[in-house]
Amino acid sequence: SKIVGCKIVDAFINIRLRRSNLSDDNVNFLQNLKISDVWRQGKYILIDFVTSEFVLIIHLGMSGYLSAQKTVDYIEPHEIFCANL
Repeated sequence: SKIVGCKIVDAFINIRLRRSNLSDDNVNFLQNLKISDVWRQGKYILIDFVTSEFVLIIHLGMSGYLSAQKTVDYIEPHEIFCANL
């Protein structure tokens, strides 16, 4: 995967779609974590980190894909979570 070995510099939640169980604290702990592995299990993408016991689990939803871009100039209305590597 192209993101294995990358470090999460910043992560944030789209405030327009903030879910009741999501908060800034839920994503702040991701800062400075280095990605060690990425794999897919059904409609989920799972991301392991080098120095953490946590796994980031991303549900692909109805679209079935994640988007990646070099910079985030505009957040689509349906995008909930963004991370800068």
